[in-house]
Amino acid sequence: MNWTGPIELERLLDRPLANSKQRPPTSPGIYVVSTKPWASRGPTSDGSILYVGQGNVLRRRIGQLVAEMLGFTKDKASGGGLLHSGGHHLWHYCLAEETEPTKLFLGWSVVRGCLNCAEAKSARKLGPKLSRATPRCRKHPTKERRSQS
Repeated sequence: MNWTGPIELERLLDRPLANSKQRPPTSPGIYVVSTKPWASRGPTSDGSILYVGQGNVLRRRIGQLVAEMLGFTKDKASGGGLLHSGGHHLWHYCLAEETEPTKLFLGWSVVRGCLNCAEAKSARKLGPKLSRATPRCRKHPTKERRSQS
């Protein structure tokens, strides 16, 4: 998997026009949020990974994530209306840890195959602290079971 990032969220948001080449693509893929940067080969299971997610349009999905991470929606998750539940959990994580969300790192990888399989494999490999349960792929259950071992 080829990864873009890690990019500190503050750097990405500081000068959006100057950093426009660092925007996520409009392709499908997976993304990761971490507390510290990783080597150029991609994120690792060193305990710094907070969240792994996916999106059919990475730029839109990461935009929803960032809005929630910065607290730009509801205070409580109940009753629906959230743009991104993972971003909402990251907001509350940052509140509890007294960490600015803009100090977290973001990276992504374009996926050509099944997003559910790619997210499940990455979540198992990286062990994120805040991601929901590892998704199950209904289209490729045999392939996914093999990749778990």
